[in-house]
Amino acid sequence: MKDFKDRPLGTGIYNPQSQITVRRFSRHKEELSQEFFVRRLRRASRRREGMAGLDPELCRLVWSESDGLPGVVIDRYGPHFVLQTLTLAMDMRRELIAAAIVEVFGAESVTERNESPIRIAEGMELRTGMLHGEAPAPFRVSSDAGTFLIDTTGGQKTGIYLDQLDNYRDAGSRASGKRVLDCFCNQGGFAIACALGGATEVTAVDVSESALAAAKANAEAAGVADRITFVCANVFDYLKEQEAAGAAWDYIILDPPSFTRNRKSVGDALRGYKEIHLRALKMLPAGGLLSTYCCSHHVSTGDFREIILEATVDAKKTLCQLATHSQRVDHPVLPALPESEYLRGYTYELMAAFGVFRTKGVEGGRSGGGDRGTGGPADEATWGGLGRKEWKGGRGGDVRFFGRRLTCSGICRQLKAGEDASATQTRRFKLQPPPAEGGVQWAAFDMDGASGLRSRGLTGCQTSLGKMGKRDSDACVHRKTGFFRFPGGLVGR
Repeated sequence: MKDFKDRPLGTGIYNPQSQITVRRFSRHKEELSQEFFVRRLRRASRRREGMAGLDPELCRLVWSESDGLPGVVIDRYGPHFVLQTLTLAMDMRRELIAAAIVEVFGAESVTERNESPIRIAEGMELRTGMLHGEAPAPFRVSSDAGTFLIDTTGGQKTGIYLDQLDNYRDAGSRASGKRVLDCFCNQGGFAIACALGGATEVTAVDVSESALAAAKANAEAAGVADRITFVCANVFDYLKEQEAAGAAWDYIILDPPSFTRNRKSVGDALRGYKEIHLRALKMLPAGGLLSTYCCSHHVSTGDFREIILEATVDAKKTLCQLATHSQRVDHPVLPALPESEYLRGYTYELMAAFGVFRTKGVEGGRSGGGDRGTGGPADEATWGGLGRKEWKGGRGGDVRFFGRRLTCSGICRQLKAGEDASATQTRRFKLQPPPAEGGVQWAAFDMDGASGLRSRGLTGCQTSLGKMGKRDSDACVHRKTGFFRFPGGLVGR
């Protein structure tokens, strides 16, 4: 490879039928010999041995360009190795690669799993078989995320989803005491981790009968089969049916397969992602958790987050991000190669969205407690974020936060317990005489999505809430950009 000034750029592999005609694998002149593959395999192995918390005998040993072998994927399960060659040049040398694996690691078996549709785009046929040794009978491997059945010749992918092992463990740490719904469960990684983590009930859903059979076997091996209900169903249909039935879950996990293999179908993929998020959000109570993942590298991080945001707006929910997830460290990411980072995920908590509206007030005092919470100093209120709050005393005005609009006229009145005041409608509150002795009349509204808009009437006095603009004890002119909350237990769950 040379640049336009005839200066050397290195050595690459060439395929005129590929969308990427040249892929560089070295900045020097190199030959794709067995000795070359031996060096690259040893380097990849040393990297895995230095990765904290990673078992080098249960990992992705080679991750394509990230390990200097474009199109080569090697997963290791102890003495058994599974090889994929997704580029023409590497496919032509698969025997050399297998021989290098045997030389470096003393492998008992090397299985070829070249079933990816990417090969068709590269002009290659789909193929499976043995490159070294005999096909091993299905065997089990154990990690801190659970015990899994590995079928190198007939299982899904190359055995299990090694990229999610850390995320299984994270989900299990959040599941204690919760009812969990694992959607697109495949071989049950998340479901088993949650059951091991102390979930009271786990439901695992997948459309593949063979995947569910493997998931059940894995659950039995882990000793949690009695705590997991496996459902063979289309997840889209299942979520729709559960939503219509009024089902609720404390923790929902969405880990779908890639919804798109190319850029042309990204629009359809985004619609699919939005639907499952929208339905999941409608079945979470305030305080519930949602862990969601996307393995479609054609769907950008920005697109994925935007879809989640759109779903929250349509569901009239508010999420707080707790964690960001990615592929395990044995799938290294190259900043110069965005495709190497294909798995992204987030864990969110569903918040109880609320607003606190204030009319006439004087300095000093504390707010009173409502039917929930114990109250707290009024000057603990904090402001910031999205939305707009604007009113002018008795003339009323707009209060907008998280996409919901309410109208306040004069002093807000307290709603009766259970009184319907849907967050989707505009409501005008009747005037009410001011509290005695110049106190402050509060109406605190808690929107938790389950029972609409409810209020707590609170009477007391308050100090200044900081940069709220002009204050006037008679007209009470307030203008502020932001949403508002009371961390002192005034409202919320």
